[in-house]
Amino acid sequence: LRTTPDALEVLMRPDVVKMFDDLKVLRPEEVHARVEVELEAYILKRQIEYRVLMNMARSVIMPAAIKYQNGLVTNIQGVTAVLGAEGAELTAAQRTLLHTAGRLIQDLHQAANDLEAVHDQAEGHDSALLKAKAYAHEVMPKLEALADLCSEMERVVDDAIWPLPKFAELLFTR
Repeated sequence: LRTTPDALEVLMRPDVVKMFDDLKVLRPEEVHARVEVELEAYILKRQIEYRVLMNMARSVIMPAAIKYQNGLVTNIQGVTAVLGAEGAELTAAQRTLLHTAGRLIQDLHQAANDLEAVHDQAEGHDSALLKAKAYAHEVMPKLEALADLCSEMERVVDDAIWPLPKFAELLFTR
C-alpha cells in the first residue's frame, strides 16, 4: 500500500474490523472512529501543503521569476541599443536564459492551475475516505509536479532576486 488512505481503507474491511472485535482490541465503532480521525488528519495536512505551495508559487516564486525575466529583457535591450547589430550576437546567452525563464513561468502558471482544478474536485467529495484518496492519488502528484517546477525555477533565477533561502544555503545553515 503506497498511501495513507489506502492503508486506512484496509482497516475498515469487515474481516479486519471483526478481527479487532474478536480480539477485544477495538469495537467496530472504535475502528471506524479512529480511521475517520486519521483520514481527517491526513486531509488537513495535505490541505496545508496545498495552500502553502500555491501561495509560494503564485505570490513569491512567480513574481521573482518575472522580475528576473524583466531584468534579462532590460539587459538585452540595453546591449542591443548600444551595440546595434553586434548586440544581438553578444546577448545570445541572455536570450537563451530569457527563453528558459519564460518557458518555466508558463509551465509554473499551468501547473498551479492544474493543481487548483484537482484540489477543487477533491474538496467536492463528501466522504473523508474519498477525499483523502483524491488528495493522495490526484492532488499530490500535481502538487509534486508544481514543487519540481519551483525547484527548477530556483536553479534559474538569480540569487540576488530569489526571495527564499536556496536549497544549497539550507544545507549549510547551522
